[in-house]
Parts: sequence; structure tokens; C-alpha cells
Amino acid sequence: MDYEKIKGTNKDPCKPKACAIQRCLERTRYNVVVCQPYFDKLSECCLQFADRSDACGGEQQKPQGSS
Repeated sequence: MDYEKIKGTNKDPCKPKACAIQRCLERTRYNVVVCQPYFDKLSECCLQFADRSDACGGEQQKPQGSS
């Protein structure tokens, strides 16, 4: 997704990916392993839009134990 295409709107470019994570977690009784592809997609989005997306609030920090 190119930010220029949504510039001027109030759309958060990564919010749909964050919502997909929530749906997956609810559907799978919070099985993070099954939902990992959704987390990966949010991470990719946040690499591009972290400064423009509220959905990326914690995405800049790496979880403890990761390198």
C-alpha cells in the first residue's frame, strides 16, 4: 500500500492488519502460533508506516528475548 494514495484521508494504513490479528486471535482462542502470519503482515506494514499508524505503537520495540 502506498501512503500517497491514502494521504489526505484519516485512514490508518496498518489498522486493518491489526484488526485481522484480533479476529484471528479470537477465532483461535488466542493461539499466537496460528496467527503469526497476521503479526508478520502488521510488522511489514509498520516498517513502512510506523510514523503514520496508531496500530504500530509497540511495533518499534522488539519483544524481550529476540535479537
